[in-house]
Amino acid sequence: MDIFCYETEVSCVQKMLSQASDGSCQKEMERFARAIEEISVMNENEDCCVREILMAVMCTTSIDDIICEIPERNIRIVTSQNGSDVSGRHEKGEATLSSVDEAVYNAEWTSKPVYQSTPKNHYQAKRGRTEQIIAYADKEIGRISYKQTPSDQQRKVDQYLVAMAARYIAYSLKRSEVRRWSQERYGRPLALMGSNRRIHAIELKIERASRSLFPVLIEGEFGTEKLGAAISIHACSNRKNGPFIEIDCSNTKTSLADCIIKAKTGSLCLNNVNQLTSANQAFLQSQIHSHLGQWIGSLSAEDARIISTSNENLRKLVQDGRFSPTLYAELSILNFLVPPVRERPNDITTIINNLISDLDMNKSYGFDEEALAVLRSYPWPGNIYEMKTLIASITLVSDGGEVSANDLLAHGCIGKLSVNVNLN
Repeated sequence: MDIFCYETEVSCVQKMLSQASDGSCQKEMERFARAIEEISVMNENEDCCVREILMAVMCTTSIDDIICEIPERNIRIVTSQNGSDVSGRHEKGEATLSSVDEAVYNAEWTSKPVYQSTPKNHYQAKRGRTEQIIAYADKEIGRISYKQTPSDQQRKVDQYLVAMAARYIAYSLKRSEVRRWSQERYGRPLALMGSNRRIHAIELKIERASRSLFPVLIEGEFGTEKLGAAISIHACSNRKNGPFIEIDCSNTKTSLADCIIKAKTGSLCLNNVNQLTSANQAFLQSQIHSHLGQWIGSLSAEDARIISTSNENLRKLVQDGRFSPTLYAELSILNFLVPPVRERPNDITTIINNLISDLDMNKSYGFDEEALAVLRSYPWPGNIYEMKTLIASITLVSDGGEVSANDLLAHGCIGKLSVNVNLN
């Protein structure tokens, strides 16, 4: 019985695709990737999202039927080309790690796995069926079972695409979970938005960061989803039931000592850490554990996990003598950059839909293609915050329906956008 090794087979698939004379297979896989990226963020209903991703798999591959089970969400979807029920129990074969999980375990900053043994990411099943584990941060969320194709070459492509779909299903479910968690805790759904590849790269880092207690530094321009990323790290970790204490470091009246105490067994979010005063930098350094061994002290299970955000390049502040190099080294063990909206024009529609939904108004809104072209062309220096202001102003003064570029002009928005559009 053949064993599916994700890392080996993916390289084989990529080599096979590169050797394709017309490039049609490569283009088909790129279309598939874009399709499931969009599906994963456009569907708020988890069941609908999973079902559409599975349908995209069936439309792209030679697979005839798929069973997807996600017990925690009470999701069980049976999809087949002929509409027949293909459910049933299947014995598991041997398993190997995917390249993604292998990289996670090899990362220097990760903690030990949750399980005693390495979680199995993919199973080759008997009776001509294959099982793909849907996993997030060492934990199995669900499984995808599908019927194999006789062709060895096509089977490799199918396995690769199903594994890709499983990753997007996991990230989509976690993103929904973070939004619910944030809504329950803070009355507003804070999470990453969009399907840009750089956003999914951040979601991969969030998954890896959720395994450890190492400090994380999240940088990005004013108005980007830095706080949403910070909340995602906390809500996806085993500390999600503990406190998440946010400090606005620009507010000098906030008691840093009190916040550190309140954040025990949870996470301490240093929002706008670039504005932390020199005195508070020195105090914070005296209160936190050194993961790099810069000073003596042991890590307690009750110590707060430090997550920092900055709208300036903290390394440059260190070079300019405006931030402690010792503290910077501790806070930036893991760091990543949230991209600005102007670098994600294809995410504009998704972000707008999310913002309109978050307003929770009784009227329905949408933007026509000309208006969307205007919004995609604008550089958005204020990023998500500026978009929220625009959406709120339009929805408050209009009666619902589709918003046109002329409507943007009527509400005084085009002057701000200053882009070249043909307004009849």
